[in-house]
Amino acid sequence: MELEFRGWKHDVRGRKHTVRAVGPRRVRSLLGEVDDPKTLVAREESGPEFSSAWTARGYLEDLSLGGNYLVTFNLSRELLDTWLDAFIEESPADALAFLQAAVKRARAAGRAQ
Repeated sequence: MELEFRGWKHDVRGRKHTVRAVGPRRVRSLLGEVDDPKTLVAREESGPEFSSAWTARGYLEDLSLGGNYLVTFNLSRELLDTWLDAFIEESPADALAFLQAAVKRARAAGRAQ
């Protein structure tokens, strides 16, 4: 995902920042390498990382802003697929109802064109 920040009351050059995925730090233990859930690290792949269907976390590098900004969230198909996977895993019945309603809306929109 990419976030673009533009001054709310002042027209300044917009700033774009790519959100990177985060995950637990790998640590060595007597059992080998394991995840340390208390410590997050930034990953190279694009984020954010969904911890549930309704919560996502990500890493922004070198962000320094002051004042009021309009934030534009640039979503990708891959990110929406990742969210949908988290929704399905967390609540299959709700996800199915959501998708059925979406299919209905898409069919209606297709007929309207």
